[in-house]
Amino acid sequence: MCSSDLVLVYHGINDSGKDYAVSPQLFAEQMLALKTAGFHAITLAQYAAWVHGDRRGLPSKPILLTFDDGRRDAYRAANNLLATYGFHATMFTFGAWPKTNPGFSLTWNELQRMQRSSIWSVQEHGGRGHQYVPVNAAGGKGGDYADLRYVQKPGGGHMETFPEFQRRFTTDVMWGMKQFSGHVPGYQPIAFAVPYGDYGQLHTNDPQIPAFTL
Repeated sequence: MCSSDLVLVYHGINDSGKDYAVSPQLFAEQMLALKTAGFHAITLAQYAAWVHGDRRGLPSKPILLTFDDGRRDAYRAANNLLATYGFHATMFTFGAWPKTNPGFSLTWNELQRMQRSSIWSVQEHGGRGHQYVPVNAAGGKGGDYADLRYVQKPGGGHMETFPEFQRRFTTDVMWGMKQFSGHVPGYQPIAFAVPYGDYGQLHTNDPQIPAFTL
């Protein structure tokens, strides 16, 4: 069994029918199915320990439930169900979004409440959010953490260097970590969910990026 076999990834829980969303009814059915089948939704700390070879305290049929994007609809639809079944979960979100994405994103107060609970671990999904960056003069787009950025200026432009990418990536991630550390008491950086799951292994314009980002 590989580590990805243990992980379920959710985004929105709503009736929109959009990609990256499941309905509240379907989510409830899936959680009931897991519980009935004898699965135990473990903490992120337990999962991290297992990845590094430590199986102490790991229950039978473990599974990790994760939620991307710090979505308020997901938290509100999932929280009571997780509590009912004794399940743990991890919420990955962005350091900027409690202020820049109100209504969609969880607030700092909500994230604090989640971290204090015995249910949730709050973790970083990035600093300022999902972004595609220009990667050439023609306006092509690539991943913020996967590609060198093309910097457009009056009269022309240039591609950032790999050291510039390293600084941009590191500055954003560390800024996000600082937001969580300052706003969420008890926050511990255990894992980082790269936006779109792409750290350059899917596509990149510089072969040095995947190893550095990973």
